[in-house]
Amino acid sequence: MKPKFSTQKWLSLFSLLLLAVFVFVPTAYAFDERNGGKVVIPADEVVNDDVYIGADEVIVDGTIKGDLVVAARSITVNGVVEGDLIAAGQEVIINGSVLDDVRIAGALLTLGSNASVGDDLLGAGYSLETRTGSSVGGIIDFSGYQALLNGDVQENVHVGADRAYLDGKVQGSVTASVSSADNQPPVNPWMYIPNMPPVPSVPAGLTLGDNATIDGDLEYTTREIQTIPTAQVLGQIEHIIPEVTIQTGEVPQGSVVAASFLRNLRRGVALIVIGLLLAWLVPAWILKPADELQNRPWASLGWGFVVLFLFPPALFLVIGLVILIAILLGALTLGNLVGVTAVLGTTFIVSLLTGFWLVTSYLAKIVVAYAAGRWIIKQIKPEWLARPYASLLVGTILLAILIAIPFLGFVSNLIITLLGLGTLFLLARTRLLSGNQPISPAVVDAA
Repeated sequence: MKPKFSTQKWLSLFSLLLLAVFVFVPTAYAFDERNGGKVVIPADEVVNDDVYIGADEVIVDGTIKGDLVVAARSITVNGVVEGDLIAAGQEVIINGSVLDDVRIAGALLTLGSNASVGDDLLGAGYSLETRTGSSVGGIIDFSGYQALLNGDVQENVHVGADRAYLDGKVQGSVTASVSSADNQPPVNPWMYIPNMPPVPSVPAGLTLGDNATIDGDLEYTTREIQTIPTAQVLGQIEHIIPEVTIQTGEVPQGSVVAASFLRNLRRGVALIVIGLLLAWLVPAWILKPADELQNRPWASLGWGFVVLFLFPPALFLVIGLVILIAILLGALTLGNLVGVTAVLGTTFIVSLLTGFWLVTSYLAKIVVAYAAGRWIIKQIKPEWLARPYASLLVGTILLAILIAIPFLGFVSNLIITLLGLGTLFLLARTRLLSGNQPISPAVVDAA
């Protein structure tokens, strides 16, 4: 049986996806007006403040008295940063000194043989290499694909990666979560990236080199026991086997039914609560769409399918447009506008996603539930039609029952969502084309 995908690997994958922005965007912007494809702080320059830079390539040979925050394809620090270093790019190289913390993310992260970090080093990316002669005054905490640690570390080391190699001195303890020693990738994914520097080779699993010493404990998590020279670890050595999910038999049908019932009960309660709030605060948001659904059910179903099908490509189009605008503004060296575009674009995209989720998860279903409940009330108790709460309760309970039916629940949920989504789209389109004002909460007598 295969082990569960580890948390560290999910974090690594997420980090790499985030870093794709910095890897592939050829130009960026500079917050301190240092614009252009290449930004260099010469050796004789001393900056008495924090520095924020964005460019294609950044080289720091001078001294920065404050923090350095930088995003670029290639970042090299040969000088001195007296504050923190926060950097993200395709390649981040530290050959000089950072007197405080280092937080770096990228495909290739390197501490040269003369590199010195005064406090902690936190990294995420594909590969982290600390070369012989480098030193870290605090901890190293890395999440990624591979770690090659040949430098000295004065405190603890935490690594969550596919593979790790230690050949330096660690004065604290080491905690490592790695993959199997025989886990070899079929291909290096970074070989196809343009201008990608050579990536160091690290053997699979956990390996201690001849020069490695650990003054504290060693705790490593992997499927099999690694060969660890006990003389190189002064503390305890503990091997942890990762959890493995094993299917030993069929799950009792009663448990599946009970779990499904409880899940749909919670969903129904949520719909009832939200529906009652909408009926109290903005009843027209339910009444008007219910009328539209009653008059045009087949059109609502068809348009619901169209909206659900076209929303993902439309969302990617918006994301691409925001990135394109940012790139164009960066090429024109309009750094401040790039930042504004990124913030506004991200806010709009998040709002769009949140709104679509709320509509499909709640509002669309509540509209269909109310329309169905109103039809049922009309057949059995017409005098209750003046009470929208009764129709909403009856319809929501019916909706929860339909969704809970085995095998048919998914289809029922999909049809209900499409009906509500299409109805809301038709109503919004009609009002937009007619030039009417948006739905007003005071319009409550239309139903």
